[in-house]
Amino acid sequence: MKNKISKPNVYSLEKIEKLRLETLRDIERTIRNFYIILTIALILLIASDISKGEVWLTPIILVIPIVKITHELIFFLPAKFKGMVFYFSTLLIALPSTIGVFLSVFILIYNLWFVVLIISLFSLPLLCEKVKKEIFEHKTKKFRQIFKYQYLYPRIKRLGYNYFPNSLPSKNEFYLSYMFFYETLDILAPNDKITGKRNGVNFTLSDLGDSLFFCADLNKQVSLISVTFLYSFGEPIISEKLEQIELENIEFNKTFRIYTDRPKNAWYILTPLLMQQLLELKKIVNYL
Repeated sequence: MKNKISKPNVYSLEKIEKLRLETLRDIERTIRNFYIILTIALILLIASDISKGEVWLTPIILVIPIVKITHELIFFLPAKFKGMVFYFSTLLIALPSTIGVFLSVFILIYNLWFVVLIISLFSLPLLCEKVKKEIFEHKTKKFRQIFKYQYLYPRIKRLGYNYFPNSLPSKNEFYLSYMFFYETLDILAPNDKITGKRNGVNFTLSDLGDSLFFCADLNKQVSLISVTFLYSFGEPIISEKLEQIELENIEFNKTFRIYTDRPKNAWYILTPLLMQQLLELKKIVNYL
């Protein structure tokens, strides 16, 4: 009798999507509750000062931030109320903001509390953005782990590739690309990396957060070491050493700017087939 091998606890795409939606709802609830609690706390602080007869300082400092925070709560309202409340709250923001400008000038002339006012106007919204980011990172940690280890890992393995959930490109690949400053690799957080071989070509694909880093062998004999860059926007960090050229593909020239230190090698590497494949890839990912 053959031994039965237990299957790993692999999440299906449907379960992953369900978990993703549940995570997003949990994030929305947490952020909404944070805004409500903060708004109530600020209102109580203003009411406390007013009850003590200090009716000018706290309201001036907090009225604009509190309206901005309340404005954020609109995005958690049902759709049928969202439009009406959005325009109404925008008016509420415009009014105290205008009053705040005149009060700021007055306080600047007669009182050093102007500094406190400016700090409060910027620090409280910045604090809210920081808290929102921390909430998102904390709530998505579990989802990311499940997605990486119980969905991506087994499926990439089935394709015959290696998957490293928390890794970075090798320093050799990273530096030889001439696309980043030397200090960049030290500040990057480890993320997804896939390595393997496709049609006899070794490759590495790394997720660098806001971009993808792809490295593959070139099965061509190039006489000299050279660098060639394709940019749909921006330019290389070593642009002063490069020459911008055009190739025979008109659509490719409109889509990409080609920089190289050796035009002959660039023409040899960027074959008509490769240029067409890169154009098709750009259409698919809509990012390059």
